[in-house]
Amino acid sequence: MTREEVDEQKRRTRDRHIDVLLMAIIRANPHHNRDSVPSRLQAAREALLGEKPRIGNPPVFDDIELFHIVAEMRRKDESNWMAHALLHLQSDDGRAAMQAEIERAPDSIRKAARKRSHALLGAHHHLEEGVVDRLRHKAPKARDAFTSQDMAELEGLANGDSPRVTMICNAIEALMALGIDTVDPWGE
Repeated sequence: MTREEVDEQKRRTRDRHIDVLLMAIIRANPHHNRDSVPSRLQAAREALLGEKPRIGNPPVFDDIELFHIVAEMRRKDESNWMAHALLHLQSDDGRAAMQAEIERAPDSIRKAARKRSHALLGAHHHLEEGVVDRLRHKAPKARDAFTSQDMAELEGLANGDSPRVTMICNAIEALMALGIDTVDPWGE
């Protein structure tokens, strides 16, 4: 990786973490204008970091959802060598489930996008087709753009279980101790 690529990777990581923290505050504090979370997030980034507002959803909204789709797309290319290596460490029940997952054919981009939009929208399923289309169109570009480091970081953010997620949770707890209302970004 070149120095510029390393700097860009660090910027993307920093931006995702800032967005998760700000969204924890924004979602816990409804706004009287009923502005959307993405527009409030952009306004907060502009006010706190001096950034110009972006057009569309902030990347963290789609990146975490695209992670699942890109991981599914990459199943076709990867030999699942890690899963095969870990297979013998599983209990009999776990081994059967892991073997079935290894042998499962990858979902199509549309099916993977539909699964993610359904998980994302829940009761707001009437918006699903628009989300499916947006994620489906972004997925091929994200597949090429996401580095292995992006995928590892996004997996931690998506599952809520990485050292950086622990740091974010500690920051959220500190904000709550200061009396700032927040929500658990992974408790949705």
